[in-house]
Amino acid sequence: ASMTAAPPSLLDPQTALRRLSAEEAPYAGWLHTGSPPTVWADLEQVPDDVWRCARDGHILVPIDLARSGSGLAAVVPHCPARLGLDSADRATPGAAVTIAVSVLRAAAEARSCGMEEGSWWLDASGRPVLAVHDGASWADDGRDLLERLALGAGPVLASALARAGELLAAPRWRDGDLEECEERLFAAAEP
Repeated sequence: ASMTAAPPSLLDPQTALRRLSAEEAPYAGWLHTGSPPTVWADLEQVPDDVWRCARDGHILVPIDLARSGSGLAAVVPHCPARLGLDSADRATPGAAVTIAVSVLRAAAEARSCGMEEGSWWLDASGRPVLAVHDGASWADDGRDLLERLALGAGPVLASALARAGELLAAPRWRDGDLEECEERLFAAAEP
C-alpha cells in the first residue's frame, strides 16, 4: 500500500520541521524554518503578561500570532539552547559581560511586570533571553549562572559579576543600581 501525503493545509505554510518538547524549547511547539527560525507554540503555554513586554528587550516575546491546524499559535523566536552552567564554563570575558548584562536587563524587565519564574535561553542569534513560565525561579538560576561565570574570570570581571549576582538576589533595586553594575561590567571586558 502506498502512503499518500496529507493534503497541504491552507493555514500552515510548509515550513514546519519538527515538534519541539518543553525540554527542547522554552515553549513546546512546531519549529519552522525562516530567518530567523521560529517556534509556533501552543497559545496557552505563553503567559499573557509576556505579550506586554518589549519586543526588543531581553524577555522572550512572541513576534506574531498564527493560525495552525489546531487553532491559534504564538510565533516565538527559536531558542536552540539553554543558557546554563555549561555555557558559563565556555564563556570568554566578553561573552561573560554580554550574558551578565542581558541577565540584569531581563531581570529588570521581569521585575517591573511581576514575573518571578522562568528559564534562561539563547535565541538563534546567540542572544541571552529570559523565557517566562511556571517552574523555577529565574533569579536563582541567574545567580548560579553569574557565580559560575565569575569562577573563570579575572579579578576585575569576577568582582563585577559578583555585584551582578548580589543585585539579582536583592528583592529591590535602588535607582542607578542597574546602570552602575553595567558600567562595572563594561569596564571589565568588551562585550
